[in-house]
Amino acid sequence: GPDGEALANPVFEVAPAGFNALVAFNARELASVTCDDELAAAADGLVDALADRWDDRLGTWVDAGPATGPAAGSGAGGSERFRTLDALLPLLVEEDVQRADRVIDQLLDPAAHGGPAGPSGVHRGESVFDPGAYWRGPVWPQLAYLMVQAAAPHSMVAAEVLARNTVAGAWAAGMAEYWNPDTGAGLGAVPQSWTGLALVLSRRQVDGRPERGR
Repeated sequence: GPDGEALANPVFEVAPAGFNALVAFNARELASVTCDDELAAAADGLVDALADRWDDRLGTWVDAGPATGPAAGSGAGGSERFRTLDALLPLLVEEDVQRADRVIDQLLDPAAHGGPAGPSGVHRGESVFDPGAYWRGPVWPQLAYLMVQAAAPHSMVAAEVLARNTVAGAWAAGMAEYWNPDTGAGLGAVPQSWTGLALVLSRRQVDGRPERGR
């Protein structure tokens, strides 16, 4: 509004699982630094709400919002349920071991999100998957970086594989904006500043962090 107040749109209410996972993750980090118990409690409440968005059949979290199309199911709430990498961001705050393992398996599985140049943005089993079409399947370094962070508490082995593949993809792509998860062919702007996250992941490998977990 003109005074900067929040505006609501009751016609189109959406609660993206990925965005809310980032909010919860960052709130927990901030609360740990500031010793803000109220902020920590709010983050925990958001994490609890995210648990209700898990779809065991699809093996992913789904957004809350208006249902559209046959994939949403009869009378079901939520956006069209295509499996995407950003929908797996709740792994950042996931504490259920079995659920975390299932997500990590998808991140490494070449029939799901796994790729030699990094994790694909869309599950390969989806009809809309296209490794060369913007948000339809390429590797986005921001998401790949977050997935490394999300996997690490559960499996350092998986985190290192994701980091190594993402770094390889970034180099092959010439530090492009995004790239093909199979070939590393660069797409979009070349170079792109945010792909500098590959340097952070590369440093992770140089530091030689011990492999723990699975």
